[in-house]
Amino acid sequence: MKEVNTPEIATFMSENFSIPADNTKAVMKNLAPAVLNSLLTQLEAGVKKPRVEFHRLGIFSLSIVPAGQRNVRNPKTGEVIEKYFPERCKVHFKVSKSMTNIANVGGILA
Repeated sequence: MKEVNTPEIATFMSENFSIPADNTKAVMKNLAPAVLNSLLTQLEAGVKKPRVEFHRLGIFSLSIVPAGQRNVRNPKTGEVIEKYFPERCKVHFKVSKSMTNIANVGGILA
């Protein structure tokens, strides 16, 4: 798989999503904080499965990993350690079908 940097993504977005080229860098810079703020706001409001959907781009969702004891292993010694992990949130992104098709047919990943 080819590594893709931010300018390539910005160019790809401007060509495929009708975003003016001078705006794509601002969109890329503000996208992650906006998504996280929206997900956290939904979580605080009591939404069970918060999600943010972008048409033709994909879906960001938030899942809660419950707290609890888990066994972890020290790779060097093989010793099993019982450790407590606190509750945490995990962000998941699912790419839309149209974005996958664009990328596979000759977009930025080709």
